[in-house]
Amino acid sequence: MIMEIAFALLFLKNMPNLTSSSPPVKAIFALNITVAILATFFFVVALLLVVTKLGKNPSGHTRIDSDAPLKNTLATQIFLVPGTFFLALKYAVVSATVALQIQSNESVEVTIGYSYTGSSVSPLVSGASHAQVIAGLSFTAQIAEIIFTLCLTGAVWIHSSHITNNGTGLAQPSRQSKIWNTFILLSILGTGIAAWGLRLDLEESKQVFQSPFSYTTAVRDDQAVRIVYIVFRAVVVFASGSVSIEVLRKWINLKNNGKPGNPERPVLQRFTYVVVPLIWLRDVFIIMSIVMIFVSTDSWIETSREALAFLLIIFGQYANLIIVFMVLWGSWSMGNSLETS
Repeated sequence: MIMEIAFALLFLKNMPNLTSSSPPVKAIFALNITVAILATFFFVVALLLVVTKLGKNPSGHTRIDSDAPLKNTLATQIFLVPGTFFLALKYAVVSATVALQIQSNESVEVTIGYSYTGSSVSPLVSGASHAQVIAGLSFTAQIAEIIFTLCLTGAVWIHSSHITNNGTGLAQPSRQSKIWNTFILLSILGTGIAAWGLRLDLEESKQVFQSPFSYTTAVRDDQAVRIVYIVFRAVVVFASGSVSIEVLRKWINLKNNGKPGNPERPVLQRFTYVVVPLIWLRDVFIIMSIVMIFVSTDSWIETSREALAFLLIIFGQYANLIIVFMVLWGSWSMGNSLETS
């Protein structure tokens, strides 16, 4: 909520400049603000689910027909609460970045640089008075994205595992699943932090923070940063693909081994039918963004750059929001079924 108040004040301060900006810039600013507000709402809901659960039955549930105890939703919330917080933080920071660029009275274009790190397009603001702040914000947004990606992947995995556990009576996640998914989550964190921290070398810090979108510039101009960043994005694609396949396997397991009429089956079915295709489509766009790191768009017409930018921005943002919503909805449904069991 504090973030939204700060951005509201920043919005009011920049209202005259914003109203005179181009329609694409207005759209980007409004989109980022909307995502930040929705993510903050999801964060509050996730916190309320935790408080409600702790107040009712923090120790979990037992059952008499299976050796595997019923799993509650707290493990899912451990991933969801920080995940939604950092999602809100990321787009709040991005909104502030756009607002500061507008306030600088420099010419601002909507380019692919708004949608992914590593665009070969020139920096959006050249010599802006807020260059140092914008550069710092770019690093803040990137670390928020890394932590959110980690938390979202973990939430999808543990949520599907616990639904399967409760629906089949078979202990989930298995030891093998715990080891494997811990490995891929640590891989996301390790490669993400490596790509982020590599550019914070003290010898280059002064140069980095003199230009806006400095993280984007780093990926574009520094080969080491670019390689590690590409590895990070590739790990995200691999990890999310692995988790989505595991969700499918758990849905098949629940369908074949779950008791008829158990309340977990429609929850996991709905989750699988929506989340798995979204993850696969999102991975396609991530791969596209990796490819675009090596493609110069300087010769493209402005409408082509804007079209690709909006495609990557809108789908990426709302795919993440829908996945978060589905995990929240599934967690709430799972909690209700536990209370009635």
